[in-house]
Amino acid sequence: MRWVLILNLLAAAATAPVYAGSQTRYSVEGDNPGGGGYRGTLTVNTTGDIHRLVWETGSTSTGLGVRLGDALAVAVGGDECAGVAYRVNAEGGLEGVWATPKAPAVGKQLGSETAVPGVGTTQGLAGDYVVSGSNPDGKPYRGGLIVFKEADHWRFSWRTLNNFEGYGIERSGRIAVAWGAPTCGVVLYRVDAKGNLDGLWKYRGGAIGAERAQVLATP
Repeated sequence: MRWVLILNLLAAAATAPVYAGSQTRYSVEGDNPGGGGYRGTLTVNTTGDIHRLVWETGSTSTGLGVRLGDALAVAVGGDECAGVAYRVNAEGGLEGVWATPKAPAVGKQLGSETAVPGVGTTQGLAGDYVVSGSNPDGKPYRGGLIVFKEADHWRFSWRTLNNFEGYGIERSGRIAVAWGAPTCGVVLYRVDAKGNLDGLWKYRGGAIGAERAQVLATP
């Protein structure tokens, strides 16, 4: 897949205030890892805690976003891509929220997760973690998580009742992780006070790109 097509999957996400049932539009511009840029528009449909994204940058693509403080994590690529937004806490552990494409339109939409560093986890994010979390339906889960550095990104390997493999990018103590199909992309945005977005994005096998999105209209 060429970068032009990849970028069509990636344009921007989320708003500063979160409105139930709201729609917000953005103008988007970004930088390809190998040089050159792109432009387009983004529509974000927000229902509760779920952000569903539609990009128009020469073709139409979709994504799923979850918000954690000033960070927006986006899993890009359609109905097989799920995402996690983490922040690193003062103890070096991870605290996050997650969603799958099957998130309900109403009610409890997000799962939550805490990952406590295991013995010997001293190299930043890399290491073993003990995981405890809650599914959107309220059912708890426990297990393990292994995080390791691979080139310019992080690999995540969860071992809970179900096992998942994902990859993510980190900036300033915020982490976005995508899991699901091999074609899923991941985006990590910082949301400013006006709702504009500044972020990084990546697909498996490719380098990291950059993107900026400016609000065009709010409810």
